[in-house]
Parts: sequence; C-alpha cells; structure tokens
Amino acid sequence: MTSTAHRFQLRWKVIFLLAIGTLVALPFDAILAQFFMSDPLPGELRSFIHKAEFFGHAYGILGVAYTIYLLSEDRRRQLPRLLSTAFLAGIVCDLVKMTIHRIRPVDCSFAAGESTFLGLSFLHVESFGKIFESSYHSFPSAHTATSVAFAMALGCMFPMAARWFLCLAALVAVSRFDGGAHYVSDTFVGAIVGYSSGCWLLGNSSLGNWFERLERGEKVQFSPFVVTLPTARIEQRSG
Repeated sequence: MTSTAHRFQLRWKVIFLLAIGTLVALPFDAILAQFFMSDPLPGELRSFIHKAEFFGHAYGILGVAYTIYLLSEDRRRQLPRLLSTAFLAGIVCDLVKMTIHRIRPVDCSFAAGESTFLGLSFLHVESFGKIFESSYHSFPSAHTATSVAFAMALGCMFPMAARWFLCLAALVAVSRFDGGAHYVSDTFVGAIVGYSSGCWLLGNSSLGNWFERLERGEKVQFSPFVVTLPTARIEQRSG
C-alpha cells in the first residue's frame, strides 16, 4: 500500500514537471508556433490529431457523459463530479485568459522583438468588449485543461482505460498548438490547471468528499466557504 504522504508528493511532482516544461517551452514558443503552422505533419496524421479535439470541447464532453448515462446506470451518480471536474478546469482557464492577454499564434505577426504577451487586460484594452476578444486568449489552453481533468475523472470511472484517456488528452494538447490556436507553453499551463482541478475534485478535499457522499446516495450539504486542500485518497483493494 502507498502512503498518503508519498501519493501527495507524487502529485506535486507532476505539477513541478509540467511547470518545468512550461519554462523550457517559453523561449521557443514563437519558433515552434511558426513551425507547426507550416503544416509539417502528414495530412492523415494531422487529421487524426485534430479529430481528437472533441475530447476537450464542451459538446464532446456532454456527449460522452450522456453515453455513460445511457449505458451504465450504476455510474450515473458519478456524472456530476465528472462534468464538474472537466468544466471547472475550463472555467479557470477562461478567467485567466480574460485577465492575462496573449496573442494567439495564428493572429501574431512574429515581428522581431515583439512579445506575445500583452499584459493584464484591463491595462491595455481600449474597451470592455476587447477583454473577450478571442485573438487575445492564447494563455492558457482551456481545451488542454478540460481534457486533462476529463481524462482523470474518466480514468477513475474506467480504470482499465485510464491511459487511453490520457493519450486523448495529449492529442488535444497537440491539436491546439498544431493548429496555431496556442503556443506549446500554453498547453503545459493548461495541463497544470486540469491536473489541479482533477486532484481537488477527485481527491480527499472538502469538495471531493462532498461528491463522494453524493455518489453514495447520502443527504449532503455543502458550504462554499469551507475549503480544504486536497490529499490523495487511498483505496485498499482485496487480492
């Protein structure tokens, strides 16, 4: 059996590695963005990668959730946590996008010395409506965050397919920078947000425990003002 401290340390190790990936990618973001926008991947491979984007899109997630609802009556009580985990990650990223503006690769001129980061939105936009301008919403990747969190939640429901779900999340990340919607570092930060969302709602936090009781059919009350840090849940399996 793995100890709680060891499990918690491993989770922060993953976040640390993703943060290192972000820092390594940042200096090469512009070069990589221009490379991927030149369509270097074979046509069929590129098509396959971009088809996986549904895994990080709200419509795709709702479609998968409804399919589970139809096929598995025993797992219907787990669907609120599944959807909450995925959508929380996406909402957090959207809030960051509206606060910190970064021009998307497809809209960037890549002029020498030009920064892709425009800074805090309320300091440079001419009007309130510009805060919602999609071309400024490169950082971070909400599709990646959503797909990572969704993969973690699905992996808890269907452990035998957990690695496949993570592969789909990785394909979503590749599709975002291959299509010029994001820089590579944006996808790393999105993965951090998605992983953190998954740890919070699937782990031993106040919200995670609330969902646990809900799934057992218990009468639950939840106060949004009571929040505890997530710790890893340990399940002892026989055999």
